[in-house]
Amino acid sequence: MGKLYESGQGVYQNLVRAFEICKKSANKGFIDAQYKLGCFDIDRKKAFDSYKVAAEEDNGEEQKCLAFLYDQGEGTEKDLEQAIYLYKEAIKNDVKKLKKI
Repeated sequence: MGKLYESGQGVYQNLVRAFEICKKSANKGFIDAQYKLGCFDIDRKKAFDSYKVAAEEDNGEEQKCLAFLYDQGEGTEKDLEQAIYLYKEAIKNDVKKLKKI
């Protein structure tokens, strides 16, 4: 439902409502919502925290986002070793996902 409010498909676009739904879903443990919460967040520290929770589930997309924040030093201290590690893990997990298709 949050995606519909975000995109305006079938409902009037309402980013505030989309964010609220996303936050509720993330608080219930939905990893995709945790990732999306990081996308919504302008505060890079909060985005970092959201991506970190989601990346722990071995999802490549979240790992790439978290790696980028480590690489740029946004929301956390710059850590190139951790960024490289996460980029490599993201590639491994994306390949695993492709093999399932």
